Amino acid sequence: MIIIITTAYYYILSSRKKEKELKKKETVNFFFSDKINYEKVIIDKRNGLLDDEDSRILEILSVFEKMSISIKTKVYDEEVILEYYGKYMIHFFKEFKFFILIRREKSGNPYLFIEYEKLVNRINKNDKSQNYYE
Repeated sequence: MIIIITTAYYYILSSRKKEKELKKKETVNFFFSDKINYEKVIIDKRNGLLDDEDSRILEILSVFEKMSISIKTKVYDEEVILEYYGKYMIHFFKEFKFFILIRREKSGNPYLFIEYEKLVNRINKNDKSQNYYE
């Protein structure tokens, strides 16, 4: 009986490890398929080369919202996403917070990009020791 329980326990641990490795692999695959130049959009905004109707803003906000939902639902690995995208998510939110508020008002949807905002607030609150600010 002990052998069966021990075997089952190791099988569960092994399955969880494989599942986590697969999640990380899928997250990294997403990185390689992402062709958006986040820094260029932030620099263009700071240099006045971006207007509020620029489709790149909505494209990036949509990507960050999808990432945030994927983290929340555990589809993507949070640690990997934040290591790669954390600084972009924080900087982009700071630069475009007003834009998000205006889009919410115009659309009548107070929940527009809300998971992204929640994630950034959580990062800012809990993870200041990380290198997301560099």
